[in-house]
Amino acid sequence: LAIRYLEAALVMDPALVGAYRHLMELLSALPDGPQQLRLVRLRLLHLRPGGPLSEYLRLSLKGDTQIGKVTFSASFPSRVHVNGYNLDPAGYTPFKDVLLPAGDYVVNLSHARYRASCTMRIRVKAGQAQLATFEFGLLEVLLDPPAQVTVDGLPVGPIFPVGVLAGRHRLECVSPDGRQRLSRLIDVQGGKTLVVNRWP
Repeated sequence: LAIRYLEAALVMDPALVGAYRHLMELLSALPDGPQQLRLVRLRLLHLRPGGPLSEYLRLSLKGDTQIGKVTFSASFPSRVHVNGYNLDPAGYTPFKDVLLPAGDYVVNLSHARYRASCTMRIRVKAGQAQLATFEFGLLEVLLDPPAQVTVDGLPVGPIFPVGVLAGRHRLECVSPDGRQRLSRLIDVQGGKTLVVNRWP
């Protein structure tokens, strides 16, 4: 029963290092303890892939048959959150060959300065490597007079440049008095800046 309580405590808060140590001691005393401990480590790392315990779990599971590798990259250095947990509070992309247990994850890559973010679902496969990438470019609107700007109907700015997902988008700009309008399709390329500085 104590083992189940400790497991539950760690699922709720993996930062409880003391609970993890007690769980290790209890499991190591059981005949099938090492296998149970391995399963607990896999479950914890899947639920909380970031945080103080995650690096220890990755080291202890290195070479495990249920582990896959993911490389996270972005057009500009970006933060990575996996299942809501910051992969590395001090770091930015690229993160190479991050060990994760097989399973489904929600990944958010974001760049605060350019107000750009991308959320994706990935499926990690045991023994395989894969890439999760966030391709975005910058939009710089330098119109005189200044404009209210929307991309695909969503307001952006007023501070530019702003990050926009790579691909084709509908750009619309309207002057404050409503007399000048610009509406066109734009192609944003990852890692590049698109400048709009003329009214039609």
